Amino acid sequence: MFDRHGNLKVTLGTPGEKGSNLDPLQFDQVSDVAFSSTGDMFVVDGDDGINHRLLKLSADHQLLWSVGEEGAGPGQFRVPHSVGVDRFGQVWVADRRNRRLQVFSGQTGSYIGEWTLNEDVYAVRSAANGARTGHSRRERDEEMMMKHGEGQLVHLSGAETTTIQVMVTSG
Repeated sequence: MFDRHGNLKVTLGTPGEKGSNLDPLQFDQVSDVAFSSTGDMFVVDGDDGINHRLLKLSADHQLLWSVGEEGAGPGQFRVPHSVGVDRFGQVWVADRRNRRLQVFSGQTGSYIGEWTLNEDVYAVRSAANGARTGHSRRERDEEMMMKHGEGQLVHLSGAETTTIQVMVTSG
């Protein structure tokens, strides 16, 4: 996290070090992040890395829960590639190699259900009207920036994404 002067305040994970630890929190191949209306952060970690998981972090970046392991069953992943939160607080994950979207409770991480598709799924997004989409194509960028809420910008860095930085750009 950066302050309004651009000074780094918080880094989640250790830059350049892959890992699967939850304490201290360590990532390997983070693909995407999404935020709830209360500021909780959801992270999909495992884009062909050693992890295959969905994590929920509080607004102050504390681990609240983690679900997933490699596999094809409910709550398991083969390349969790994108995450989105709908207006009901449900968390949608694009499970790329399993060719499906999985849905979880944003509160508990409990598995709710899935939609199977006919090709690898690269992205999931929710529209303001509640519609959800799964995308099967993606531009291969090594760096991604996305706007989150008022005055926050999220940055996923590196071809082997091991860090998430949240920049506060106002206040």
